[in-house]
Amino acid sequence: FATPVTTTTTNNNNAATEERSAGSTSSPHLRQLTSGAQHGWTSANTPTFSPCGKYIAFLSNRKDKTKTSVWILPVGGPGEATLLKEFPVSVGDLDWSHEANGIIVSASVYVDGTTSANNKEDAMAMTAARDKVLDDPEGHLGGLNAVLFKRLPMREWDRWMDAKMMHPFFVPVVAVESKLQAEAPGGYTIAVDTNPIDLLQGVPTAVPSGAFGGSEDWSVSPKGAVAVSARPPMAEDEAWTTNRH
Repeated sequence: FATPVTTTTTNNNNAATEERSAGSTSSPHLRQLTSGAQHGWTSANTPTFSPCGKYIAFLSNRKDKTKTSVWILPVGGPGEATLLKEFPVSVGDLDWSHEANGIIVSASVYVDGTTSANNKEDAMAMTAARDKVLDDPEGHLGGLNAVLFKRLPMREWDRWMDAKMMHPFFVPVVAVESKLQAEAPGGYTIAVDTNPIDLLQGVPTAVPSGAFGGSEDWSVSPKGAVAVSARPPMAEDEAWTTNRH
């Protein structure tokens, strides 16, 4: 199995989450797989094994501390982790679906926008572009940060509710032939022009649902059918209850 372990240092109050693995018989002790301190005290979490069992994919912000991407490394070594897939936005809840031959991640995306039917403009890219406009780096909005709420509720627990919801995204992953692994040392690759597929595109509901959801909220069949555990889209009386799970 593989598990994240958090280490800390007294220098600058830094902390890093690293991946460690252990075998049930041959190697009963935890073995360090990644080093957060080596990469500027970044995190590594949500480890998941490849279908062949020789690689581990995990989420880390070692390339961009503002968002997490998918990395992969050989379990038995040698070599460090390589970037498997970077997305326009930060992702979470990594799950490697062996049946569907791909990875599934969750991402917070706008569900009130429109994307093309063939997914050429994916929801993640649309969300990243919209967030960039709202951040207003060039000052076109004059510092305006007002928000218009068109319906209740406006706030859930400790956060303001916007038009974003968590959705699961699928990306096909292809195993690399051994003779080509010099070009893809991670053992697996994703086509450069592959857009993540929003499995709930345009549906105004969150999967995972709330702070207690995760990759266990969905399942993908070998033929690509997806089943999710989700609450219905918000009803008119949504503001009268906090029973969202």
